[in-house]
Amino acid sequence: MKTITSHLLRFSILLGCVALGGCSSEDSGKKRDRDSSKKRRLSSIDQTQIVKVTKSLDYFYTQFISKTSTFPDGGDLSEKSPAGFAAWSRKALEWDEISFWYVSVASDVDDLMDDDASGMPEFIGDGDGGLDTDVTSDQKKAISWEIAIPKEGATSNLNTLTRKRGKFPIIWTKGLQSSGEWDGDSPWGGDGGHILWSDGTKEYYNNTSGDDEKGIFEDENGNRTKDINRAIPDDWEIIKPE
Repeated sequence: MKTITSHLLRFSILLGCVALGGCSSEDSGKKRDRDSSKKRRLSSIDQTQIVKVTKSLDYFYTQFISKTSTFPDGGDLSEKSPAGFAAWSRKALEWDEISFWYVSVASDVDDLMDDDASGMPEFIGDGDGGLDTDVTSDQKKAISWEIAIPKEGATSNLNTLTRKRGKFPIIWTKGLQSSGEWDGDSPWGGDGGHILWSDGTKEYYNNTSGDDEKGIFEDENGNRTKDINRAIPDDWEIIKPE
């Protein structure tokens, strides 16, 4: 009798599952497995991209110090923008890595690949320090970096400045706010970004607050801060893609 009853119970549960369009516990379990697998896959892709960008920053800095230790000021750039800095880099540093300037997971970089968009530029600079004539405003705006440069007449030697005041950020993922957070439209969707420091240190950060919320940067007086605007020398300025 017990066996018949248990069979009837299982049969009733099966009928209920069919009536509801499937057994919810099994289906939800499979869905959780699929979602978990997808998250692991996306996480793996993101980590791969993060490591890739970190390495590209290392390559850039290595190329930079092999050519010079001096950062260009606005007067050295054909345009005071990251695009102008990229054009300067092509001539002064012989840096032709176009993919360096664009984080591939960024939504605005992805937009460049739309059918009616301009696509990725072959070069940003013309090889003589100027902008390539084929570079569009969308391509310039989609550059993934903000950059600190000295104002005209300011000390521009990274080695000298780093010895004097300690390391400071020189290139970082665009969208970093004074609050220490990256905005939601930034290349990593607000989840964080990379920072290249004046001593060649490079790292991906979720934010710039630090574990104690006092900030990972130091201002001119040696005080801790999370504000990128206070993290660079007083006579330097920030150029952003616009």
